[in-house]
Amino acid sequence: YCGGVAAPAVARKASRRRIPQRLAARLSPLSLPQLQSFITMLKNKDAASFDAEEFCSSANLLCRQDMAYHPAVGSQYSCSIHCRKGDAVENMHMFLDKNELRESGEITLPDLRSTITWKSFWPRVLAELMPPVSTANLSQILTLLNIPPESNVSRNMASSLELCEASREEGEVKRCITSVEDMAEFVLSVSGSGVELLTDPSTVGSGQTVKVRKASRRENVKGSKLRVACHSFVYPYGLFYCHSFPGSDVFGLELEAVENENRVIRNATAICHYFPNAGPGNDAACHLVFGDMMLWLPKSAQT
Repeated sequence: YCGGVAAPAVARKASRRRIPQRLAARLSPLSLPQLQSFITMLKNKDAASFDAEEFCSSANLLCRQDMAYHPAVGSQYSCSIHCRKGDAVENMHMFLDKNELRESGEITLPDLRSTITWKSFWPRVLAELMPPVSTANLSQILTLLNIPPESNVSRNMASSLELCEASREEGEVKRCITSVEDMAEFVLSVSGSGVELLTDPSTVGSGQTVKVRKASRRENVKGSKLRVACHSFVYPYGLFYCHSFPGSDVFGLELEAVENENRVIRNATAICHYFPNAGPGNDAACHLVFGDMMLWLPKSAQT
């Protein structure tokens, strides 16, 4: 058990060891009695006795907290072209120039400091009782969790759902997931059971233009195994946009940044997705692995 809730068997199968700490931290903190109580209320549609405030607090959800509006843009790879032209200034450094992912290259890092506190995944049994994650069901979810429809939480939810429902990019396989089990199943279906999880919570160099001291491309795995990138979206509970593109490249980077007025060296990981029909110079969308993002790699992909 983890936090009173049994660790998902499919996640154990994916790693054959303990769930990675970065993922385990998002497991629901609900105790079994709490879980069973909320399951009963949801099954019986007992809205009168359902205490949304207690539920949000117990399950570590984001329901009525004051927050800024954070439109979900991180996975819009068509934006990689427009952002460089200044059409979305606040997101212009989300994407990197692939030509700079080399020794002596220079890249500008995005804002690496997350303003949103991680929220827990649903236990899958609860996720399956909730209205499916979609814009059509948004009003139901707002009502159930007592979230004001005019709030920034609601606006963030709508933005996240729009991207979940957006058309796929060329060659993209994607799924928006709300439980550890969902993520493990998607990764298993795309990358196989032998996977490595890469994350990078470091904020060193946030917003800076940094020098690339070293860059190495990781070997692609032969066959059908692909890399999976999972991006965290702002939502009351854990919601990740997980997707994969054929032919993605992953780069290990050594960067020179400034921290407390001193030059420091930090490691980083970048991933590039390719769009052959986008035209010369626009065929690669590259970004760092940072913040809440999770990158799953088939284990045989070595540097």
